[in-house]
Amino acid sequence: MFKLTQLGSALCGAIAMGAFGLVPLGIAQAQQTPETPPTQPAQPTAQPVQATPPAASTQQLERVEITGSAVRRIQGETALPVQIIKREDIEKTGATSVTELIQALPSMQGFTNDGASVGGTGAGFSGASIHGLGEDKTLVLLNGRRLASYAGQNLNGDNAGVDLNVIPLAAIERVEVLTDGASALYGADAVAGVVNFITKKESTEGVVALGGSFPKDGGRERRVSLSKGFGNYDEDGWNVLFAGSYEKRTALRSVDRDFADSSMINFSENGRRYRLFNGSPRSIPGNLKDATGTYNPYLRRTGACGKQSFNIDGICYYDYIPDIEIIPERERSAFFVSASKALDEQKRLYAEALLANTLTNTAIAPPPGEILIPAGLYPEEAPLGGEAKYRITAVGPRKEEQVSKARHFVIGSDGRLDRFDYDISYTHSVNTYKDSLKSGWMSQNSANAALRTVNPFVPLEEASPAGVQALLDAQVRGFFLGGESTLDYLQMRASTEVAELPGGALSVAAGVNYLRDQIESTPSELAAGANGDTRFGDSSALVAYKAKRTGWGAFAEILAPVHKQVELGGSLRHDRYSDMGGATTAKGTVRWQPTTGVLLRGSLGSGFKAPTVAQINATQQLFGVTSGAYRCDPGSGLQQVAASLGAQCHAGIAQQYDVVAAGTKDLEPEKSTQWTLGVRLEPSASFSFGADLWNAKVRNLISYIDEAVVFDDPVAWRDRFTSVVDPATGNTNLAMRRDNANLGTRENRGIDLDVLASTGSPVGRITSRFIATYMLKDSYQLIKNGPRYSSLGRYGEDGDVKSRWLGRWINTLQSGNFAHTLTLAFRSGYKDQPYTDDGTVEEIGPDGQSLGAVAMERKVKNYVTFDWQTAWSINKQWRLVGGILNLTDRDPPMSLKTSGGGHMIGYDDRYYDARGRTFYLNGSYTF
Repeated sequence: MFKLTQLGSALCGAIAMGAFGLVPLGIAQAQQTPETPPTQPAQPTAQPVQATPPAASTQQLERVEITGSAVRRIQGETALPVQIIKREDIEKTGATSVTELIQALPSMQGFTNDGASVGGTGAGFSGASIHGLGEDKTLVLLNGRRLASYAGQNLNGDNAGVDLNVIPLAAIERVEVLTDGASALYGADAVAGVVNFITKKESTEGVVALGGSFPKDGGRERRVSLSKGFGNYDEDGWNVLFAGSYEKRTALRSVDRDFADSSMINFSENGRRYRLFNGSPRSIPGNLKDATGTYNPYLRRTGACGKQSFNIDGICYYDYIPDIEIIPERERSAFFVSASKALDEQKRLYAEALLANTLTNTAIAPPPGEILIPAGLYPEEAPLGGEAKYRITAVGPRKEEQVSKARHFVIGSDGRLDRFDYDISYTHSVNTYKDSLKSGWMSQNSANAALRTVNPFVPLEEASPAGVQALLDAQVRGFFLGGESTLDYLQMRASTEVAELPGGALSVAAGVNYLRDQIESTPSELAAGANGDTRFGDSSALVAYKAKRTGWGAFAEILAPVHKQVELGGSLRHDRYSDMGGATTAKGTVRWQPTTGVLLRGSLGSGFKAPTVAQINATQQLFGVTSGAYRCDPGSGLQQVAASLGAQCHAGIAQQYDVVAAGTKDLEPEKSTQWTLGVRLEPSASFSFGADLWNAKVRNLISYIDEAVVFDDPVAWRDRFTSVVDPATGNTNLAMRRDNANLGTRENRGIDLDVLASTGSPVGRITSRFIATYMLKDSYQLIKNGPRYSSLGRYGEDGDVKSRWLGRWINTLQSGNFAHTLTLAFRSGYKDQPYTDDGTVEEIGPDGQSLGAVAMERKVKNYVTFDWQTAWSINKQWRLVGGILNLTDRDPPMSLKTSGGGHMIGYDDRYYDARGRTFYLNGSYTF
């Protein structure tokens, strides 16, 4: 009986498993295998590639659907590079969430992780990015169907993907990762590839599991899950299965890791000592900007700065790093249920529902901002008046609660109708996002009123108790910003065999779909800047908007085994959207198996990425600040642009600038071309080698002109500037425009490697697997028709890094009821963020005094960690798994990165896990 996308144990002849069971489906044959008793875990086996499946008379064969193709067939072979991670392999990784599992794959680069949720653009979001092409170009599916995109995405396209946090790991049976573009089958968003999460189905098994992870000091996690199925589908004609999970993690603070506890970094290079400092000029006691310049009155009076501040050239800079978190506190709960009912022997009705909540609590430094000081208010500290740059430490760190909810429902029917395999389904998927202020936040108006009772130029200890209490009472709490993303998706597809060719049956598939995509942004009055009031230190004024699009798509696919050794494939698709027109994509594939144990394959295709609804329709609004700080010297181009707009720029010291952004109605879709060439060799049952050379080129990139380009030549980019009124001071300040546009191109190229060896030994069977991605090319433009740059092995002009090598070497000893796994994970080093002699990096002498500013470009070291796990299958019911992540407790390599990602200084929080040595223990009972 046919079961939709159910590979289960049907993959035989597959490459043996390591901690990641990356099964090359171009080799695997789909067939039934006998179940191995739990007391004797299944030993991985590898069989030579076969040109045809075993005879149907000796094996019960089953039609399957592989990610990347709509044709259902008995052979699980494909010309596309599909990686499969099965349930037993998921457990070997020690991953506690879908996010950890996917982001550890060597083929993933350029994603948003938990660290970016703290003070960055993450907003609680975590995504997948195949080959570094972006989260918005990696399609994430649940059981082959789309989910609503993240409601916390912004109008520049950040976080415009599926939030992995809402997918419960406890419900996942396996993951299929297609590392090749698939727009010709799936439509938009599949430019880089597809990640398809397959849940447990039609099982009567029950499993309850408990677990915990225990790094030092913080980031500790406890979890529980339960899954149970009812009804034997084959015998009773129905099945209902549910899975529920709950997990809670504590925060890891920056002060608990000595490599990330300060914005002052002291280091040595080539026998010399240096210092980098990235503190904030908004300090306590505050700095003053008046007609004579910028200085700190308290420093002039006492010769010292306040607590947690450093004196840099007469200005006190606040060290904000000790106030923030490396990993935020998080709480997840999820419930998944699926049901199926046989309509007859070949057709069924099915339904599924996912309800998931993720709550993330973050903390960053106390609120910074500017205060307008009238002349004479503080005659000793500010006789001329001016502008105080102040940090309200009295209210403590700014804490937020970010809640992401998924409500995902599917109903459909699949099976076989006459000669056709069919699937008809309707999906209603909703993601909601809510950001609430918990403590440490102040509105501009309330802060102004409270600060009248506090002298900003004295330490907090010298302020009056009444003044401190006024600040505490002036905090604002509650809902700040929310959003909702809704996707309604109706799809119909069918496949059949139409003729017999020399190599087998000629198969065709076709399908149509209709979608309705809607996003709504709902800022609070404070977020919208109502009545001229905003958050203290934040001039952003978000504008509510609601927009939707409709669209339809149609595709056709053909698989032609023109010879016993050669199979050709092709697909064609057209999509049309109500707000951007249409796009046609195509793909061709070839699979050649010249002899047993040898497989060659290739593909060539095109793809497209539609702009998001927000990128087209969002209303103009103040939208945060630049990530970098820029000087505005007299007579400079920046000063000239400001004067032409009747605005003032930040003179004296480098500062960030407000950003204005809006949707762009005439955006065109991104277009791509991709190709792959692959080889799979299995000279024996105990050894295999696989390599896939891939290339992806994306044109008409949707993004904004990089701020570094704009500020490097502000006169040439005069149209990218505007002016805004600062609600704190009433000044008209220069601001940057960050509207979306179709820019240049990006091209990435690399090799995905997969090598496996397996052998018996006196103590058990040993399996060793090497999986890695080697990047050959990363080339992009920041402006249309502009110069080309690369971030390969270096901190690039786009603020990103593409690692040349990413990989894992997994070694497993299966001995009786025990399985021991040692995994080596590695990431190659790169050239760090460079600095000119602008004062960011200084050389220091033996006495700690500055010897002057220097230019600096250093190398971030290679990074290697080891993980250990022991799994004990006690009996048929009980299983215990314990392990240690980062066995040697190696710290992330030092980096001088000061932009990109979250707020962390000292290492790059986008690429490394700061937890250090982490013990974990998981236990399960099967009934």
